[in-house]
Amino acid sequence: MTAQTLTRRWVLAGLGAGLAAPSLATAQSATTADLVAKANLTGTTGFCVADLATGEILDSFQPNAQVPPASVIKAITALYALDRLAPTTTSPRKFWRQRLLARALWRAT
Repeated sequence: MTAQTLTRRWVLAGLGAGLAAPSLATAQSATTADLVAKANLTGTTGFCVADLATGEILDSFQPNAQVPPASVIKAITALYALDRLAPTTTSPRKFWRQRLLARALWRAT
């Protein structure tokens, strides 16, 4: 690298990398169990990350834990919300459309 290509951007990038290196090194040395414990998650937690091409398991934490997939939980939550809120609740799209219309009418007067 010559003096002509050494810019403020390169200097700041080098300083930032030097400051971040110690924290990145300590974060990588923590085990998955330590990270989950530090997150103070409630309930049962488990995951398994695998390479789709090779099938190699890259990381896992309680991979055999019996927990429902997140998509199932989202569907159940949505059904519960629809049961409790509908038909008395306005849909978010309708709410924002009415609000924008009201705002436009208010500015026009």
